[in-house]
Amino acid sequence: AVRSFVKFVIKSLGLRMLVIEGSNFKQGMETLVASGIRAVVMGQRRGDPWMDGVGVFSPSSPGWPAFLRINPVIDWSFMHVWMFLRIFDLPYCALYDEGFTSLGSVKDTTQNPQLMRPDGSFRPAYELTDGTSERAGRSAKRKSKDGEAENQEVKLVPENTDPTDVIDSLHEGGTGSSS
Repeated sequence: AVRSFVKFVIKSLGLRMLVIEGSNFKQGMETLVASGIRAVVMGQRRGDPWMDGVGVFSPSSPGWPAFLRINPVIDWSFMHVWMFLRIFDLPYCALYDEGFTSLGSVKDTTQNPQLMRPDGSFRPAYELTDGTSERAGRSAKRKSKDGEAENQEVKLVPENTDPTDVIDSLHEGGTGSSS
């Protein structure tokens, strides 16, 4: 569902996708900054890990490559996000309709137990009334020796690569995160 949604967004907005499969997010950012990226629009919010003290426009953290973080929804709550998506009838990943409230990797993401109905099915994410429970379906990430969350090795996809081919290859068993 995540890959289908990414594919939809890329195609409908005419975007070019650059995939970096990295051992961790920090190494991926190092690769991007080395390629000339200077600012990144992020969807992080105040309740996300490591977001204390971060503003709408904030430099990267000490020890990270130098780039500007642009955080347009930093002060939005879980409810604000869902109000915005639903009022403007914007598309979102179908997993949110299946009871997922926070998406990570396939290995650390499950449906939010607070959305379980008596029959075992799940209500959609936008019905979660306690925004502090948004990550109730997430488990802790495994950490490597240097304290970073583990993933795969860094690999840039050539600029002329069709993003739908990349998504399809990931879906067919290639490496990569599901988020």
